Amino acid sequence: LHSTSATVTCSPASLNVNIQTSCTVTVSDTSSSPTTPSGPVSFTTNSTGAFSPTAATCNLAAGTTAGTASCSVGYTPTVAGHHLVTASYPGDSTHSLSSGSFKLAVSPVPLHSTSTSVQCSPGSVTVNTASTCTATVTDSSTSPTTPTGSVSFTTNSTGTFTPTSASCTLTAGATAGTTTCSISYTPTVTAHHLIMRSYSSDATHSTSQGFTLAATSVSPVTHTTQTNINCSPGSVVVNTPTTCTARVIDTSTSPTMPTGSVSFTTNSTGTFNPSATCTLVAGNGPSMAKCTVSYTPTVTGRHMITGSYSGDSSHASSSGSVKVNVRLLAGQKVTLVLSGFDLDDFENGVGQFEVLVNGQLVADIPAGINQLTGSGDYAPYHNVWVNFGPFDITSLVLQGQNRIIIKDPQTSHHFGRVKDLVITQGDTVLLNAPRDRGIYPGFTLTYTFSNPPLVSTGISAAGTTFTEGQQIGFAASYTGGTGPFKCIFIFGDDSSSVVSGVDGTCTTSHAYEYSGNFIARVIIIGSSTSDIARSTLRLTVADE
Repeated sequence: LHSTSATVTCSPASLNVNIQTSCTVTVSDTSSSPTTPSGPVSFTTNSTGAFSPTAATCNLAAGTTAGTASCSVGYTPTVAGHHLVTASYPGDSTHSLSSGSFKLAVSPVPLHSTSTSVQCSPGSVTVNTASTCTATVTDSSTSPTTPTGSVSFTTNSTGTFTPTSASCTLTAGATAGTTTCSISYTPTVTAHHLIMRSYSSDATHSTSQGFTLAATSVSPVTHTTQTNINCSPGSVVVNTPTTCTARVIDTSTSPTMPTGSVSFTTNSTGTFNPSATCTLVAGNGPSMAKCTVSYTPTVTGRHMITGSYSGDSSHASSSGSVKVNVRLLAGQKVTLVLSGFDLDDFENGVGQFEVLVNGQLVADIPAGINQLTGSGDYAPYHNVWVNFGPFDITSLVLQGQNRIIIKDPQTSHHFGRVKDLVITQGDTVLLNAPRDRGIYPGFTLTYTFSNPPLVSTGISAAGTTFTEGQQIGFAASYTGGTGPFKCIFIFGDDSSSVVSGVDGTCTTSHAYEYSGNFIARVIIIGSSTSDIARSTLRLTVADE
């Protein structure tokens, strides 16, 4: 008989439980004059699995190589581990028997990842009042199936679960891959109770945990409050006191008089007198209390004054703030003028057009400047341009950057226009905004201007004579305005340079490629709408 050898391969060579692999046996005639083996081959396993066909046999078919034949069966492992699949060839009339084996690696089916969340309703309860806590377990894998099993609950505080086992059995939810179950939790002490939950997994889903702040016990109930702060006057000269009053209002459904104290702070530099704390006294209503301090600012700018009410045994804390504009003592009056078109509408005594300087109301048009009440149209302003002002805004203007806001405070439809807004101090123009702009509800028009204004003090070139190709140093200087600043140098030969200003000066250099007479210009721009200034310099560049 011709000798034979049998080799076995399974593909895939490693797989999960309950996944089929194809196992192929190849029987080779190993004699010196090989012929093709024939007949059946039987398969066995040293583990647990199922062959297809169930007879676990296949009949050899001639291969492409002389003296070889092969056939295949399917094998589905049902347990994890290494499965030794053996093929046994019993031989035929001219070939001897042989066998071969293949070690198949079988892994457990990977568990689907899960996430567990919990929601307790109501989320805030008083002591000894039950809250229902619902756990939701979600299969977060790419092919979700419905988790089964149970969820266990624990707490970091003191309370009781119903049922006492502190666990519940999951039932399928409305969304694929989700299940839910609920228990009841009753806190027995006043505290924040952290409810922790744990899903114990099943045959195809992994465990998951989570926690939530489920119940906040409240005892006793405190009344809500609102603290309003007002400082009068709202705009003062530096080192001049303003009186700041805190009004604390009980905003609950059954209001009572707040008691206690209010503490004041500032985001700037100044002093409170007699101290930064005052004691509340009864106000004008049955649920309002107030107290007053004096505040003296020692630097210019916008000072944010905040009053914080600390609460009492039956009232919650609250706070409020107000801005105080602090300016230098002005030498000349500052005035504002503008032109407006079709500014005729007013509602409940408030006009469609408001002008504010640094947050302080300057003009309410048409209602405020004409003492109008109720609602309607002011005929003299209907569909015509009207010049307004001059308005004296001296007391509102600060050292540094100032902000002008123009808006329509109403909610119903209006449309007005504004142009030629000019702010002057003596002969100095602080802001000139000639552009025609529309004003309507929901839109706010903002301009900024600097005090003192940005002024260019000149542009100069280093040297007295210049030749083509020579690097020439240019310097521009300025005062006032609000930084940061940039300087645009235009050299008169189709070249330019943009640099940042530092300490009132901008510097750059430039080489002219040809001779001639040139006009060099600089445009200095700050961060306010009004911050733009210019200077020019004439220079002659000679041939090299």
